[in-house]
Amino acid sequence: MKKAVGYIKVRKDRVNSQLNQLVVEGIKEICKRNNWELVQIYQDKVTRRSSPKKESRKLFTDMNVNNSADVTIIFCFGEYVIYGPNEIDFVLMEDLEIVDKVEKELFILSLKNA
Repeated sequence: MKKAVGYIKVRKDRVNSQLNQLVVEGIKEICKRNNWELVQIYQDKVTRRSSPKKESRKLFTDMNVNNSADVTIIFCFGEYVIYGPNEIDFVLMEDLEIVDKVEKELFILSLKNA
């Protein structure tokens, strides 16, 4: 069984949001579909765009030094990017079971920001 880790960069004020929880669920769903063991999800909590952050540095150290996982799943711009030793793949939110919940949360968020 392959081991997988996930990475999410999220605004500090949205860490506990339903949308962020759905992103985490998406990583878990991808692992379940592929029969991968999810080892850890690294999550940088940011106030502005800057890098590298603590968790991303820890992720790359764990991957390069400790070989902690075979696959890395990164959530970026509304899709999941999967990096493996011989593969790069993309999974869109629409392809996951959580899509309806995500669309609902995005609609609610747009109303709040209107």
